[in-house]
Amino acid sequence: YEYLRAGKPIVATNISTHTQIINEDIAVMVDLTLESIAEGILSLLNNPSYAKSLGQKSRQFFENNFSLQKKIEKTKQILNAVMQETL
Repeated sequence: YEYLRAGKPIVATNISTHTQIINEDIAVMVDLTLESIAEGILSLLNNPSYAKSLGQKSRQFFENNFSLQKKIEKTKQILNAVMQETL
């Protein structure tokens, strides 16, 4: 989450702990091999505008889904639902 919040381009492996949260829209997704990870990093280094775009998208994704304001909104929704059930 901190990487998303930082707004930096992300290279992530295609393992379930990563793909549950992020996808190729906001990160370079690679196989879990040294070669694939290196290729992912190089793809960002060789294309700074793409890297910047991914960073901006990851930051926006964080703000839309995991920011403090979103956590507060989700908590309020849960509390409202619980209160409705107890009344």
